[in-house]
Amino acid sequence: MSLSRLVLKHFRNFSSLDLDFHPEFNFIYGNNAQGKTNLIEAIYYLSALKSFRATEKTELIEKDAGAAKLAARFFKDDVSWDIDITLAADGRQVLVNGKRPKTRRDYHELVPIILFEPRHIYLFRSSPSERRQYLNRALFLQDAGVLQILSDYDKVVSQKNRLLKDRADRSQIETWNERLVELGASIVFLRQNWFAEIGTELAREYKAISGSAEELKLCYIPSQD
Repeated sequence: MSLSRLVLKHFRNFSSLDLDFHPEFNFIYGNNAQGKTNLIEAIYYLSALKSFRATEKTELIEKDAGAAKLAARFFKDDVSWDIDITLAADGRQVLVNGKRPKTRRDYHELVPIILFEPRHIYLFRSSPSERRQYLNRALFLQDAGVLQILSDYDKVVSQKNRLLKDRADRSQIETWNERLVELGASIVFLRQNWFAEIGTELAREYKAISGSAEELKLCYIPSQD
């Protein structure tokens, strides 16, 4: 997947922006506070349908503008895909080639993007939940079907917590426990496979860059608590 064109209207500090991109490599530079991070944020939003900085859609809309628009053209396997997103205080519209995507999975399969920004340098010092969130995104970008497993897991956790709060019968809770173990085991298995695959690539790249005999290993050790 490659980004060919990006058009922004009233997004952050961009009243109007129209950019063409090289299919292989692009270098973005400029003075401070000119909108470099806003540009990256817009590209990320096209993939994740959320910002990595803002929690409210209104933060993404230029001041005194009623709505923001993000439009992009991507190429995948020599086929072009046009994505149009309109953000307003009361909602959002997402179109792919003029139509609404049928499922969230269908959409995320189109634009696989993973972000690494300065604060991610401290990823391994941050909370476990933040690390899991970052890893989970890497997983479903590799296989969009993982998104359903993650979603089901969150739903089961929520349902079990609700039963515990309501002091439900033990038999009811055990039913959800079984499902929780099944989904949790699937997620751990997927994470282990991902680390094994990425670890091999990482070790190869590290050796090529460092030129030393040292070996870099990446390991995934799930918590047993």
